[in-house]
Amino acid sequence: MSSAWTDHEIRLRAGQACREAALTLYRPLGLAVTCCCDPDHVGVGRDHGKACKSPGKAPMHPWKDLQTRLPTAGEVHQWWKAFPYGNVGCVLGQASGVVRVDVDGAEGEAVLAQWSGGDLPATWIFRSSVAGRGLLYAWPRTLPCKSTTQARPGDHNELRLMGNGSQTVLPPSRHTSGRLYSWEPGYSPDDLPLTPAPPWLVERLRGESTNQPAATLDAQADAPSCAHVMRALAYIPNDNADYDTWLAIGMALHSTGTSWARSLWDTWSSVSAKYNEGKQHKSWQSFARDGKVQIGTLFHLAKQHGYVPPRLIVHTEGAEARPVPDMIQPSESSPPRPVYQRRQEARIARYKQQLYADPFFGAAARRGKGIPAATVRYEETSHV
Repeated sequence: MSSAWTDHEIRLRAGQACREAALTLYRPLGLAVTCCCDPDHVGVGRDHGKACKSPGKAPMHPWKDLQTRLPTAGEVHQWWKAFPYGNVGCVLGQASGVVRVDVDGAEGEAVLAQWSGGDLPATWIFRSSVAGRGLLYAWPRTLPCKSTTQARPGDHNELRLMGNGSQTVLPPSRHTSGRLYSWEPGYSPDDLPLTPAPPWLVERLRGESTNQPAATLDAQADAPSCAHVMRALAYIPNDNADYDTWLAIGMALHSTGTSWARSLWDTWSSVSAKYNEGKQHKSWQSFARDGKVQIGTLFHLAKQHGYVPPRLIVHTEGAEARPVPDMIQPSESSPPRPVYQRRQEARIARYKQQLYADPFFGAAARRGKGIPAATVRYEETSHV
């Protein structure tokens, strides 16, 4: 028994799978999804075909306003109704609360190793091609971030840190190579929670200096970096935090006197069902910088939930001081998954079952193969 698929049917199935991912997986997780063009520019229209320099990656609709809001389900349906072959993507940065580390080629991997110092906590990772991969990390929606690029010699071998003003294509979209974008085994949204951005990534996306003085976090308690406070705060659960804990976190952040402290408190507080914007603002205005609760309180609470401060400098006899990456093991001490992510587990599982049950995409995904060329009919046998 076999069935033949026309080019139109293949592209239509691909678009349907991407639409379902947008509606049942990514949008419920709070991502500002987009409908992107066909990787071969089939059906995109003359104007888009001439202007687009990134086949398969450019949205088929205006998306500037999606950098400040999430699309409605009605909008998503309308996009795929107008362009049923569309890939699925999402706006990065504050809009979705997600940033991407885009690695392309061996030289990009080398730069990543240099910049990160090995500090790459387990998070969502997908493959776009044999040499390319994307690592996604959580980012506070109230904290600005910028995109950066490190070009390397060779054809498109680079490392990009993508934040505000950028968007990324997501699985199960189709790549120009004919492959499907696919999650790395064990690193998909249904395998683990989206992990907060590590300190080195926060510093680069925020434009902060990476040359910190040789000291420990405890010694820098009077003026910690945004990156290190973010990392510690991620370990303090706020699914149902009591009033005293909520107040202590606010006071501790306020004591730093920094421009980013209020944003971190708002982001952390908003996870709770008790969040009240008016009460949040009034409480913040009442805090005193020289109060009894200082930033050390936040780090103390984080340690009670498994946070281990990174040692920034190690001195070895007969050798120069060298930086040491954060040695936290995410698999053992990651912060609890936020409520909104836990609530999506059932939906994620249902979507995965639907995708793998599809006679075409399920077989392709299990074999790790891409979409057949437009001129080739796909033959699927009953024993595949």
